[in-house]
Amino acid sequence: MRFRFLSSIAALLCAATAAHAAPARTLDVTKFSPPDGFEIDDKSTDHVAMTNTAPGRYGVIAVFAGRPATGDLQADFKTQWHDAVEHMMQPDELPTPTRGTMPGGAAVLAGSATAKMDGKPVYTRLFVIDGGAKVVAIVVVTPGSDIYDRYEDDVNKLIAGATVTRSEPQPPAPPPPPPAPKPAKPAPGAKPAPAAPPPPPPPPPYKLVPLPEDPALPAAPTVDAKKLVGEWQHSTGRAADKDSVIYGDLWTLNNKKRFEYRFIGRNDTQLVREDDGGGYAYKDGRLLLLGNKRGTSVLRVSAWKDDKSGTSVTFLPDGMPATEGNAAIFSQTWERPKKGRGKH
Repeated sequence: MRFRFLSSIAALLCAATAAHAAPARTLDVTKFSPPDGFEIDDKSTDHVAMTNTAPGRYGVIAVFAGRPATGDLQADFKTQWHDAVEHMMQPDELPTPTRGTMPGGAAVLAGSATAKMDGKPVYTRLFVIDGGAKVVAIVVVTPGSDIYDRYEDDVNKLIAGATVTRSEPQPPAPPPPPPAPKPAKPAPGAKPAPAAPPPPPPPPPYKLVPLPEDPALPAAPTVDAKKLVGEWQHSTGRAADKDSVIYGDLWTLNNKKRFEYRFIGRNDTQLVREDDGGGYAYKDGRLLLLGNKRGTSVLRVSAWKDDKSGTSVTFLPDGMPATEGNAAIFSQTWERPKKGRGKH
């Protein structure tokens, strides 16, 4: 079934599809809401694939049905990386995952790598969520890390809103019965009895291996709405060149509760530019963005810094616990350099 997902991504390397909003879905133990503007493929019983495309870019998110857990989420991450990633592409490495915490307290591991698929570069990120007796894999594929930045809000919103129904592992199976006595030799000329079918393979043994703790972040600062007015940049980390002073997201918030948005990134050698605009609201540390094209996002302030180099504000997706692991996996930092130290 996972090869159907492979085929859908391969088709996206050279084609675009229509897109639309979709209602909430339930697949096995996972309930989730597909992002606005994504085309849904739910023909497989193994996974639901969601795609969004435009000239020069695409994003694919796949939520897979639960798989038996071993109790060692690190080991389960490696298994899901092999089953959901390596069977579809050739990643450059097996990433060391970062542990985060889902709303409700379940652990999630996330790791990413560049890869080749049908000879073309891609970027993939795997999330593995602990559901007790099962683990749930969510795979994201884009043409590169820059383009992942374009879809990061969509991915984070889906995961922050997803719920995995926890099931407790079954107790160890009883010891096997003693072997049956050998059958009597058949009479001369009699046909031998048909062989019994082999027994089904046993489920993986469940042995709980505790994960490292995911400490809470310091209390979020109080940030006045007036401090958010102005221009902000969120870099993808790609070094700037002649095509752009920065690669990433560029936000401008004005004092009339309107915003403008620009994205600049690269798909291999192709430059990708997009823009959007809309309204925003800010209250009690939560920033609501109502985009005309990108839909709705809610971000929560988790950190603020203002020094001689500039000002920065860090957000987590609303609903995600404020932990160090989640900050490493899901946060985004907007920066505003001091005059003379940067521009965009």
